[in-house]
Amino acid sequence: MAGAAQVVPVISTNPGVFVFPETTQAIVLNQNGTVNGPGSGAARGSYISLFGTGQGGIDPALATGELARGGANLSFFDEPVVVRVGGIEAQVRFAGMAPGFTGLFQSNVILPQGIGPGAVIVEVEIGGRKSQGGVTVEVL
Repeated sequence: MAGAAQVVPVISTNPGVFVFPETTQAIVLNQNGTVNGPGSGAARGSYISLFGTGQGGIDPALATGELARGGANLSFFDEPVVVRVGGIEAQVRFAGMAPGFTGLFQSNVILPQGIGPGAVIVEVEIGGRKSQGGVTVEVL
C-alpha cells in the first residue's frame, strides 16, 4: 500500500565538521602534523587542516565510493567556502576532498592573528550554509 506523497527539500550543501566523540573539539591537524587539542594548540598565523562532510558538488566529480585523488588531480568544492575562527574570517588556502579518502572534505586555513588563546569556535560555511555550532579548535 502506497503512502501519501511527501515533499522533501534538497539542498546543495550541509557542511559538518568532525569532532572527537562526546566533545566539541574539532578533529584538526596543526601545521606541524600534531592533532589539535588541549595541550596541543595551533599558533596564530599557522595552518590548520579541518575535516568534515556535506560539502556538496565537487570538480572534478568522483564516482560513489571513489577515493579522492591528490597532486594535480585534486577535487575542489563547487560552492564558495568561508571559514571563521573566533568569529574572524580565516584565509582558506585549500578547500576540497581529502586525498586518499572517500567523502571526506579538508579545509586548510591560516589562523587569524586577532583571535584569542584557548578553545575558540570554528565554523565552516559552504555555499552559504554553516556547519554545526559550538565546535572548537585550540589556539595558543
